[in-house]
Amino acid sequence: MIDDPLLPAARHLFGDDAEDLVRVAVAHVGGELVDLQPVQVQHRPGADLVVRYEAQVAWHGAPPRPETLLAAATTEGAPPGSLPLEADGLAAGVWRYPFDPVLTALQAAVTPEPGEHLEVVAYRPTRRAVVRRVDAAGATTYRKVVRPREAARLVRVHERLRAAGLPVPRVLHADVDTGLIELEALGGDNLRDRFVDDRTGWPPVHQLVELMAALAEVDLDGDGRPGGLGVGDATAAHAGALLAILPEERARLGRIVDAVADIERPGPAHARTIHGDLYEAQIMVTDGSVSGLLDLDDVRLGDPLDDAAVMIGHLHLVRPADVAHRAKLGRYRRRLRDALAEAFAPGGDRAELDRRTAGVLVGLATGPFRAQTHAWRTEVRRRLALADRLVRTASRDEEILRIAS
Repeated sequence: MIDDPLLPAARHLFGDDAEDLVRVAVAHVGGELVDLQPVQVQHRPGADLVVRYEAQVAWHGAPPRPETLLAAATTEGAPPGSLPLEADGLAAGVWRYPFDPVLTALQAAVTPEPGEHLEVVAYRPTRRAVVRRVDAAGATTYRKVVRPREAARLVRVHERLRAAGLPVPRVLHADVDTGLIELEALGGDNLRDRFVDDRTGWPPVHQLVELMAALAEVDLDGDGRPGGLGVGDATAAHAGALLAILPEERARLGRIVDAVADIERPGPAHARTIHGDLYEAQIMVTDGSVSGLLDLDDVRLGDPLDDAAVMIGHLHLVRPADVAHRAKLGRYRRRLRDALAEAFAPGGDRAELDRRTAGVLVGLATGPFRAQTHAWRTEVRRRLALADRLVRTASRDEEILRIAS
């Protein structure tokens, strides 16, 4: 059950009432719901909730077949373009994949032409999708589907970063009216795969620092508006989402939120270009060197130290089964943390980076619930414990520095 007093319809989408609501929607268009299982949850407390379900539906008396169904509620009611339903004065909307009411190009993006193979790599309902396309000749490209109002800016961001020498994909085709963008496939290996599989050829730490430094110097011109929340506000928002599902974590979340509350987004005079979601899965590596940077949807003006915190926060969660491999990755993470703090934190303050990393981990702690993974409560608590340990260590380090000075 999700407890969101500003979004009371949430209890109809996730919990015992969800099946009844979706059953009514399916019946409205001639189907019978046979089974329904939630597999993905997107929740912004006090704003909106989207739930993706794997379902079995019998259409017009035919045998049941698998379907992906989605339901959403916002503080303003059902999303436009979805099938609106009301129960006890609470409005929600339902749709069937791939007919996303916001991502208007999704159906075209996932419909194959003769001889081509399509694979959905990522789908965040109403926000974005990525589809891998292999044509009849075996050539691979990627289709990105975004909200139409965001497409033209995303194309320009790719062009500006390429012009500045950043190794980002070329835009091969774009229909900005529908939000469909086709990108070249970059060569090399994904850095996350290298870390997880313990492949040789991890890039030197200085290359990751140099990549972020080069990105920070890019002039986005009119496309460089600040975006997203500052670390303090973002952490508080994610903590609110976690409290809605794990209220017993209130004390620990309160400590972390208090520790990062004073970290604000930089003003226009100090903001620099950042990736916005920079972690190992967004980086390609060839012959032991950084060769590509992916997923530019969140590129904006901000503080490079936030990119550093996202990178380190994600690396805390990469946990190889082999003890020696895990220790090797831990050493790499600590070297990278020190180098990033030296490059981007005021005075090389490692404690400042640790505090921001703790805030990032609170956001990442929502992931197991959103993905509805097995034993998600245990993994959420593990991530919060990591964040709590970081803020305690940062506080101790700052106290030592204060006394020493």
